Amino acid sequence: MTNRLNIIWLIIFIFVTFSSDSTKAQIKIFERDPAIQEFPTLITAGLTRTIIPLNGQWQVSFNDYKSFSEVNVPSCYDYSGVAVFQRYFKIPFNNPEEYNFIIVAEGINYYSRISINGNFVTEHYGGYDSFIATIENGLITSENFIEIKIDNELSFKSTLPLSEQVNYPKNFGGIYRDIYIVVVPRVYTAENHLVYKFTSPNTINLKNSVKIRTGNISSGNGHQEFILQSFLLDDTSDAVISESQEVRFTTGNFTSEEYSNHFSATLPSLWSPDNPKLYRLKTTIKDIDGNIIDEMIVTTGFRDVTIKSNHVLLNGKKSLINVLNYYVQNPNELIAVSYSSVERDVSLIKQMGFNAIRTPGVTAHPYLIKAAEKAGLFIFQEFAFNEVPAEIMSDQYLESAYGYLTSVINRDRNSPAIIAWGIGNDFNVTEQRSVDYVKGAYSIVKALDSRQVYYTSRNIKDDICRHYVDFKGINIRSRDIGLPAKIIDALSSTGVSTGNNVKPYFISSFGIAINNENESGFANVYSSQFQAKYLVDSYKLFYKNFPIIGVSSFADWISGRPLNFRQNANPELVTDGLFTIYREPKLASHIVSRAIKLQDIPRIREGEPYSDSAYILISTGVVLSIIFFLLLLNIRKFRDGFTRFLFRPGIFFQYLNDQLLVPVTLNVLISLLVSIGIGVYVSSLFYYYRESDIFDMIIAKILTNDSLKILFSDVTNNPIYSIALFTVVNILLLALSYLLIRLVSLFISAKVNTRSILIIVSWSSVIMFPFMIIGTIIFKLASLETDYVMYSFVLLCLLHVIYILRLIKGARVLLNFSYLRSIFFSLLFIAILYGGTYIYLKFFNGTINAIHLGLSYF
Repeated sequence: MTNRLNIIWLIIFIFVTFSSDSTKAQIKIFERDPAIQEFPTLITAGLTRTIIPLNGQWQVSFNDYKSFSEVNVPSCYDYSGVAVFQRYFKIPFNNPEEYNFIIVAEGINYYSRISINGNFVTEHYGGYDSFIATIENGLITSENFIEIKIDNELSFKSTLPLSEQVNYPKNFGGIYRDIYIVVVPRVYTAENHLVYKFTSPNTINLKNSVKIRTGNISSGNGHQEFILQSFLLDDTSDAVISESQEVRFTTGNFTSEEYSNHFSATLPSLWSPDNPKLYRLKTTIKDIDGNIIDEMIVTTGFRDVTIKSNHVLLNGKKSLINVLNYYVQNPNELIAVSYSSVERDVSLIKQMGFNAIRTPGVTAHPYLIKAAEKAGLFIFQEFAFNEVPAEIMSDQYLESAYGYLTSVINRDRNSPAIIAWGIGNDFNVTEQRSVDYVKGAYSIVKALDSRQVYYTSRNIKDDICRHYVDFKGINIRSRDIGLPAKIIDALSSTGVSTGNNVKPYFISSFGIAINNENESGFANVYSSQFQAKYLVDSYKLFYKNFPIIGVSSFADWISGRPLNFRQNANPELVTDGLFTIYREPKLASHIVSRAIKLQDIPRIREGEPYSDSAYILISTGVVLSIIFFLLLLNIRKFRDGFTRFLFRPGIFFQYLNDQLLVPVTLNVLISLLVSIGIGVYVSSLFYYYRESDIFDMIIAKILTNDSLKILFSDVTNNPIYSIALFTVVNILLLALSYLLIRLVSLFISAKVNTRSILIIVSWSSVIMFPFMIIGTIIFKLASLETDYVMYSFVLLCLLHVIYILRLIKGARVLLNFSYLRSIFFSLLFIAILYGGTYIYLKFFNGTINAIHLGLSYF
């Protein structure tokens, strides 16, 4: 016996081990080409600074140190959970104690904890922003070992971004951008902030605020004197445009202090999309003998942008800002993209005539900012405050959001490409907590930088936050080609009046997903021709009414979850791009480019309209209704029972319990008809809302497993399968009611007839018969007016309550309950069924919050 048990345990152990290993082996890792060694860095090397790259070969473990494998960094993976990265690196000189060291990670998703030589260095939350950390003196030696623990598992209530989002890029893990160590002197410039004000069209007054950090600069507690000076250089010729006066300061060991240089400059030209003129700001620290101790160089530029009621002034000239939404992904590297691939994308965007880029709800990476600066493209800079429900806006969550926002602004505020700061995308803007967040975020931005502040939302009518920002973007997500005109009518004032100022709206996103293989003409709403027509017709309307117009998007992109209504074999691919994910141009790329450049638009082929499968729902409902009314007309027992049940259910149940006159087949037929009726109704609603990303957002919260969500989508997008599924679900719910009554009867030791329970369950459900008819017509009614869906849902809830009351009344008659006893079991049943469901959807996966968020968009 013992040997048999040992064999069984051995088999289980081998199965679990191999299952775990096979699961890890299925992790897909997407690596950047290791041959790419040149890349722009946040902190540039120079006379006094050395970059030690940490890109290259690392060891990674996905199973808690049990095994390691080689991986190239930068790279990303589709595994969600904890991973451990390790490698050795050397310092290229023999006296590391003479220097300070900074570690720079330009992209680690999501949480990371870094240690060097077994000593903790830093930890960081947030995957789409880079971070810089000072390494404590004495931690770095000639040969070193670095370990980074990464956890990219998101939460539905505490992370930025939140989990289970379909309208957001996929949450790949890994060290997906460059990582390196910067060797700096013992006294060095940690960061600087350049503020300028125009005194004439080409003359500015500048203030360079500098944060200086020191290591161990002298023995004992002595202080030393240094000189701070700033220079403005031409980026092309290196000629000095202007320089500040020297500022002397005294500092000691391990300090962090701030100083500033003031000076003025006459500029040869300003930065603009037509002439992206760049300059370099050089900040130097010298000793009292004039020897350069540290030199920091940042690229910058100067432009004067004002966004007013219905226009944008750029360097004093009225300008139209054409924005293209952009997701930094490509099919081979996914988010571990190289700078050269970003440059190619930026070049294509510029060639099409766009002059700005927006990365919706995602912080634009320094790669993109650097490429945009050179090409002449504005950046609408945002961060991961995306689709945030008001319910989770606790003080702690908002504190994290403010910290994230602050780090993004501090990093990018010297860039001329940043046109404005976005503080949120599609979050709930109808609650007081949202107002508090917007006020707090606005004050933080203004304390750090003078550029204007915006957020983007789908809500137009009930937004109570719009008064507290400088301007607001409207996101449009609909295939309705008439919606843009309706939005223009709703925003006919083109702004929100606040005293003497008008705070403008702009179009932050409009576009549709299509079947890239569909070339059947614009009459088919899933064709490439319809995408082109939709975009160009909408653009022409927006061109006359808005100073900023945003198209979605540059290329197809991979969503965070499988889509409910997908247009591609890849269930996660959002196909709203002007290019495919492989950068193949669609028809819309040429048409939209012509529209932006005010060129003639070629005729777009009309073709044949798309035919959906709604007729299956309608015909099924019609047949079902006919069968039901034939039963009423031709079967007397059914007709008499139906009448008595509607008006005198107590007497009806007592009569059936005593006589048992209703055949089992009739009871089963009633249950089947009602179940199919409910199945047709639910299937009609799911089929009608199959394209709604709000509906998809809710389903993604309920079905957190990707495979299950794909299966659900495949079923519900096919009316035949969908009717069958929800019919079976309703039959199972009736069976559950049967089992509960049987369980109660056993609990109280009551003798009941199985057929009696079947009669009670079957006939209680007859109250739902109106949905045989409603299920037949709801698809067409919803197409005319979506309010009918809400009316029908309210009726469904009301009839369901009546069904439960009838079920309880029947059970009371059958089990001979006292009134108080029936109340007790009724409340217990309702608490378990509805209370348990609510608690699960509210506190375990955030579905209730997602529903509130979705409703806030209307």
